[in-house]
Amino acid sequence: MERVQRLKDKEDRQRYVEERLEETEERNAEVAERLEALQTVLEYTLSVDDTISVESLSIQEQCTPAPVPHALATSQPPPNKQTFLSRVKTPSL
Repeated sequence: MERVQRLKDKEDRQRYVEERLEETEERNAEVAERLEALQTVLEYTLSVDDTISVESLSIQEQCTPAPVPHALATSQPPPNKQTFLSRVKTPSL
């Protein structure tokens, strides 16, 4: 009985190791594919002149200034403290 259990345990460990090796091979293949894709992108990018000039980023169009409303263009008299305070109501409890 004990021998059978040890044999089963050994087989389980062996199966686990084989599964892990298979998983490792699959992941290594995925990494190799990604590495190849990145290498392709790098090679393509190095063959293209993708220099950006600062002048090409500046805005070239001329904007007309927005008209200023009359109420903002003229100055208003400063507020009167007494007039303001006369309009404030006493708080009720």
